[in-house]
Amino acid sequence: SEYYFPSRETSIQQPDIRNSFRTKRSLVLVCKVWNLIATPLLYRSLFIDRLKHLHSLRHTLLASKEQHGAERSLGSCTRRIDLVIPFLSMEGYYHTTDIPDTLASIFSCLPYLHSLYIVRVDSGFEKYIMPDSVVNTIADTCSGTLRRICWDSESTLLPMRKAYNALMRR
Repeated sequence: SEYYFPSRETSIQQPDIRNSFRTKRSLVLVCKVWNLIATPLLYRSLFIDRLKHLHSLRHTLLASKEQHGAERSLGSCTRRIDLVIPFLSMEGYYHTTDIPDTLASIFSCLPYLHSLYIVRVDSGFEKYIMPDSVVNTIADTCSGTLRRICWDSESTLLPMRKAYNALMRR
């Protein structure tokens, strides 16, 4: 894995990813055959910027993993995930919720993840530490396929240096 600083290109891509999600979601609703074809495409690139999306994704990925196994689950289709989490900026919110466990559960369902983007929402927000358990889950589940990590140094959610370095060595 390599570390990349977020570029202007990354922020330009995010609206396109969101728009492609809308299109893929529409394709899933056409008919059963299109649903079968388009559902894996729907999970190929994930863009999470709301708490409700984080929890819904966790529920869906865990249910799919339990029903189909890790190799054939919806999470096995995911190659990229962008986390833009503005709700972390609220005072004390991160420490009073199950966000770290939710993130760890999500990453445990993504065995073929290639690209991880954790980007800032706005400067000036309080910084939070990504628990080692989440970073270790990323390493345990995704290290064999993870090729790009783009962890914005201005993000509101940062890993501890030791856990991050261990992830990079894998």
